[in-house]
Amino acid sequence: MDPIQQLPGQEISLDEARRIMNVRKEYFNKMELALRLATGILHDPAVTNFYLSKTNGFLFSKEELQKLLDSGASYYMVIAGAHPEKTEQFEKGDPTVMVIPCRLLTKDDCAAEEGGMILEATGLAPQGTAAGIAKTNRLDDDPTIGLEHPPATDVTQINYV
Repeated sequence: MDPIQQLPGQEISLDEARRIMNVRKEYFNKMELALRLATGILHDPAVTNFYLSKTNGFLFSKEELQKLLDSGASYYMVIAGAHPEKTEQFEKGDPTVMVIPCRLLTKDDCAAEEGGMILEATGLAPQGTAAGIAKTNRLDDDPTIGLEHPPATDVTQINYV
């Protein structure tokens, strides 16, 4: 499927949301012992932190989401990742998520070989302004392109408020 012509998000009920979360928990529980053995053999704490984490939720504030919308991007990519180093909030390897405004999704030879795609980030500066265009066009700078998001948590129930 062409990534630009993605299907729109679907509304889900409370029961569907609970089912989605519980299936992930079921898979996690089935694999926990095998992963403990495998990551123990690897002797890599970051790998253990990533694969044994129960993190399944990332909390965004209204202001953070509004900042993304104000960027003027047509698309926003949510990308799962892992923390590259230890910080006050996370251990190395702990799961995290990024939300990145983007203009276009493309493939190149390297990405196609890996079955992936290249994300062309537009950044958080409002698009169409001189500041926004300058910020995203400078190759010698490292512009802010999106949000990487702690705090992460293990959500165990979803209730309707």
